[in-house]
Amino acid sequence: ALPADEMTLVVAGAGAGKTHTLVRRLDALVEREGLGAGEILVLSFSRAAVRELKERLARHGDAARHVRVRTFDSGALELLTQVDASGDWRSRDFDARIAAAAQLMGDPAVNDLYEDLRHVVIDEVQDLVGARRELVEALLDTYDCGFTVVGDPAQAIYGFQVQDPQERAGETNRFFDWLRARFGEELTELRLSQNF
Repeated sequence: ALPADEMTLVVAGAGAGKTHTLVRRLDALVEREGLGAGEILVLSFSRAAVRELKERLARHGDAARHVRVRTFDSGALELLTQVDASGDWRSRDFDARIAAAAQLMGDPAVNDLYEDLRHVVIDEVQDLVGARRELVEALLDTYDCGFTVVGDPAQAIYGFQVQDPQERAGETNRFFDWLRARFGEELTELRLSQNF
């Protein structure tokens, strides 16, 4: 039971129980740490991953069943429309919206939206490349809150989204390296090794 302000990287292979661990972590944040659903930001890659986590929270989550889980795109779009409702955000592609949201981190309007933010949860961080990686790095770098990030460096599948081959090679595990360099001794790194 880690405190809400703990900065945690959970590294786990396929079948090791990453989603189960996230459900338990979210429950602990709400139940033991007393966080409200609005104080927790949960982001994942695909609608399928979001749906899976929501279903698991509904079935097995006790206190955390009302925590909102979003894709990076829906989270970015929500942020952009709250900060600039007149912007034509829906006409832009996913990456453009995510990049725009990353650039807004630290903006007074976003600070107001995130003033109650106490914990960020990111699933499948091995797939953070390009704009999504920049968004998460800006978020974690800007807001003083705990986080739980979960992933498996061996399962990265979204590198193809980076067009340039040299840039793509540079993205491999870049987020893990940034996280360790940025938070150093403050980062708690856990490994799930048993196959769930």
